[in-house]
Amino acid sequence: MISRVFLLLGALCPAAWGAQALEVSIPEAKEFRDFTLRGQTEENTAIVFEKNLHRYWDNYVADEWPEGYALDLEFTEIDLGGEMAMGNPDERSGNFPPFIRLQYELRGPDGEVVKEGKKSLREATATTLRARRIGTDMVFRYEFAMIHEWLENDLLKQIKKDRA
Repeated sequence: MISRVFLLLGALCPAAWGAQALEVSIPEAKEFRDFTLRGQTEENTAIVFEKNLHRYWDNYVADEWPEGYALDLEFTEIDLGGEMAMGNPDERSGNFPPFIRLQYELRGPDGEVVKEGKKSLREATATTLRARRIGTDMVFRYEFAMIHEWLENDLLKQIKKDRA
């Protein structure tokens, strides 16, 4: 279903991840509305996004993610929060919420698909509060907090239902 760049987190950090995997794909980054960072190309921004998403997952999601479940994410649109600050391409300013459109596939320990679909995410107040707790050192903190909120409110609930 989903074309992927495979990044198995279990291989990167076996002690923390066990057999879980997060697979991320950003196949059409060049077509996204607002997806450049520090004056980089969309393709380079996609590499930074993937790397930092895995770092975010490791720091904020791994402990609550149930053993044996795997998640494939294909990002089909990313519009970063804010806008590039004039004169400083490392800063994003303004009050423009991030927007993400993705396709996902959640697999259970048996490898069977538990849930799949398409999702559109737009920042909410709770996301902003979570992003503030993350700190300013995390690139894409608003986007990742938004993804985390979706994981908690949708996929983790589905996993609990699947396990019951």
